Amino acid sequence: VATAAQKAAADTAARITTEQKQAADAAAQAKIAADAAVKATTEKVSAIAAATKAIEDLAKVLADKAVLAEQAAKETDQTARTEIQKKIDEVTTKVEEVQKAVESATTKADAAAAAQATAVEAADVATKEAQTQATEAIDVKAESLVKTAEATKAVAAATVATKVAAAAQAAAAKVPSKATIIPKTSSSTSKNSAKATVTGLKPGQKVKVTVNVKPKP
Repeated sequence: VATAAQKAAADTAARITTEQKQAADAAAQAKIAADAAVKATTEKVSAIAAATKAIEDLAKVLADKAVLAEQAAKETDQTARTEIQKKIDEVTTKVEEVQKAVESATTKADAAAAAQATAVEAADVATKEAQTQATEAIDVKAESLVKTAEATKAVAAATVATKVAAAAQAAAAKVPSKATIIPKTSSSTSKNSAKATVTGLKPGQKVKVTVNVKPKP
């Protein structure tokens, strides 16, 4: 029993190292995932800000184009109208450029948002796994303490049992293998009488005595 308890305690103690390593690895992965989530969130904010600015720039150039178009419509001088039209053409080109920038920024913002959502989800999963591994490591350590205590008790009980057995064996060795009959003169009227004194017995211990009586010649 003691040997089995000691083995169980040793096996449980060995599991502590494994569980602690798994918990440490899970915690490290959780940190990596959390850092990735933070980075993704920052990139998302930056991408949205860039998309917002691009949209604002587009709104501005469209407004400038509208003003120029209104001026061209009101202008009666052909030369002036030609100059205004040149400006409108320039603004139109700029509008196209800004529109492309808006599309690109919006695409990046959408991708950043999706990446951020994925990163946050991964971070949540990693954090839960780390918490689970940490709990398991604590449970195994507690189990190890219990197993160690049980093994200690089992060893102590085995030691006591060994000592008791040794004491019993020593006591048994002192008991005579046969009874010693000591003849003694008796005033009894019986012609065949003898008294046997047996020593070395414990209370409640019995011994069988056999007396051979020789017949008178």
